[in-house]
Amino acid sequence: MNGIHRTMLNKSPLVFVGSGGNTTLEQSDNAIFINTSFSRIKKKDERYVISNLFMADGYTDLKQVIDATAIPGYTSEQSKKIRLEKVNLYSTVSVKTLILISGRSREELEQGVDSLGIIYQEMKVVSLRDIYWRCLKLALKTRSFDIRRLVAWLFAIVVNSKPSAKFRPSTGLAAVLLFSETMDESVTFKLNGIQSPNSFYGKDLTQVNHKNVHEQLDLYLLEGLRRYREIKMELTNGKN
Repeated sequence: MNGIHRTMLNKSPLVFVGSGGNTTLEQSDNAIFINTSFSRIKKKDERYVISNLFMADGYTDLKQVIDATAIPGYTSEQSKKIRLEKVNLYSTVSVKTLILISGRSREELEQGVDSLGIIYQEMKVVSLRDIYWRCLKLALKTRSFDIRRLVAWLFAIVVNSKPSAKFRPSTGLAAVLLFSETMDESVTFKLNGIQSPNSFYGKDLTQVNHKNVHEQLDLYLLEGLRRYREIKMELTNGKN
């Protein structure tokens, strides 16, 4: 993560942008866009142009996207349509630094990213082990933990794979967790559209309401991180 740190402007605030808001934002070198949240800025010509994109590797495997369990409250076909629209958005973005969370090989990821049509200058891969090691360290540091979570994280570290959804942070909180250790403690974090009850997907920012399976773990991680850094929330209800 030190290489990622050098690509960022180490000043306050560092903004993490998620899909839980629908207001238009400006591109900033000090903003980290999560998954397809870059659709919240104005396109530059035919593409969205951003400095930092942090994404889950699931989007690089189209079969995994299509075969995924239906979004609660939506049919399989509706869920497929929503997810494919998200996937198609990646062909419209140009990014300086692309950061992927994955347990897969770099070669596989490069092929997957190329298939999405993302234009990028550099790609950095964060291993699943790194994510869950940091979850474990935070839990032990704060002396506030659940044995089931510890066991799930230890297993994920050993086999370098994802635990069940309730033991996984959202992509947005994974980004916050990782950058929390690389940025100076004086840097304030702002979460814009993360930990929101709403989600806005696609080029038209269509609202999709569904249960956030990561909500409880995200809240737990936020509580722990806030002991050591100022973290502010913005647009938690998806409104101005």
